[in-house]
Amino acid sequence: MTRYGAQFGPDFTFLGVPECDLDDESSYADADVVILGAPFDGGTSYRAGARFGPQAIRMTDYLPHDGSRPSLALRADGLADLKVYDAGDVEMYSGDIEFGSLWGHGQPMRRLIESGAVRGDRFLQVGLRGYWPPPETLDWMAAQNMRSYEMTEIVQRGLRECLTEAFIIATDDCDGVFLSVDIDVCDPGHAPGTGTPEPGGLSARELLDAVRRICLELPVVGIDVVEVSPPYDQADITAALANRVVLEALCAIARKRRDARDDTHWDPLLPLLSDRAASIPEGTVQRHHHTHLGHDQEK
Repeated sequence: MTRYGAQFGPDFTFLGVPECDLDDESSYADADVVILGAPFDGGTSYRAGARFGPQAIRMTDYLPHDGSRPSLALRADGLADLKVYDAGDVEMYSGDIEFGSLWGHGQPMRRLIESGAVRGDRFLQVGLRGYWPPPETLDWMAAQNMRSYEMTEIVQRGLRECLTEAFIIATDDCDGVFLSVDIDVCDPGHAPGTGTPEPGGLSARELLDAVRRICLELPVVGIDVVEVSPPYDQADITAALANRVVLEALCAIARKRRDARDDTHWDPLLPLLSDRAASIPEGTVQRHHHTHLGHDQEK
């Protein structure tokens, strides 16, 4: 069987990384990471459109799709330092009532716990808020010994402290961590393109910092980014954030591996240019200073 590619639109890979075919193991035999899209929104309870999410996440970037993205903060290139391949999309079928009812978008984790594949006391949820789920669902969650950090607790205690506590729970008697990033964990002002927007969530900065820290400190074995619905996006800001979530995770994993190999340690307080400072040639006179506020560099 040949590579399926993208279910919707042209077949291109995540930011230009090499493609692979899941039916040909030799095409990804040396892979550290394989990217896979699942373009499905048949189980959504409100706004559909996430079937176009994988395409948007792969393509939304203002830089060339050249398979390289050096992180300014981490001094690592998640696409080049790791062997990253893109296997395209898994063919998904819509319109099946089994997916639309039994496997709704709010139910996958419950099904995993009920199946015995995941322990309830090792399921941690960060960023819940608003007016759902109902009391009977909260009762079931409590019965499974789940730990949910609602936004009020996060605001009062601080995200850093909540994550530190969650890490202790997650790594107790567990060999690996799977990170699931539902993009609606962010406030709709930062991620409007999603199926179930709820005001009062994390900022884009908080999400990226949390993903970076999780992938630096925990034994992450897999990641998904879900609920990106391009038809409801504004100026691609949700797709761009989801793209950066993937990059942040990959760069953090690459940095963690480098530090383990070289016996180094990433220092978040290190100024951007301190480890690549160049001496000023003798006789050079510095006549002025220029401060630039922005994410782009001087042309």
